[in-house]
Amino acid sequence: MRLKLSEIKIVDYLKEYMVLDVGPMTKESALELMIERICQNPTIRDGKRFKQAIFARECLMSTGIGYEIAIPHARLDCINDFAICILRCKDGIPYESIDDLPVKIIFMIAASDQQEKEYIKFLSHLMVILKSDDVLERLFTAPTTTDLFKILNEAT
Repeated sequence: MRLKLSEIKIVDYLKEYMVLDVGPMTKESALELMIERICQNPTIRDGKRFKQAIFARECLMSTGIGYEIAIPHARLDCINDFAICILRCKDGIPYESIDDLPVKIIFMIAASDQQEKEYIKFLSHLMVILKSDDVLERLFTAPTTTDLFKILNEAT
């Protein structure tokens, strides 16, 4: 699949695998919950390898990018296409982010190892969306999954 920046719709890859609004938890339990949910997507053919890749990446360096956001991600040959899961914790999760702030929203991304250019475009597009203070605040406070979808859809 070849993605043009103008064609990227993050909501197209969320489906029913999105997690929204959890109570206090650790980074590890948040990642476990998200991995469990995203691996329900049939595009991920080996959940065990995906989990290993996510945790191995976190051991190298935290995916907490600052601004109360984390983007754990992995590209593997056992993944057919993009899959995304979102977790939001209004109280924040201690995450070892680069700015030491707790993370309030996590975007977990799975992609095929064959999607290198598309993957970079996808991550770039997500970063552009998240750089908007207005969009980010609306994502932090969206009352429902439907509202969160709507915000992301409008932003893409």
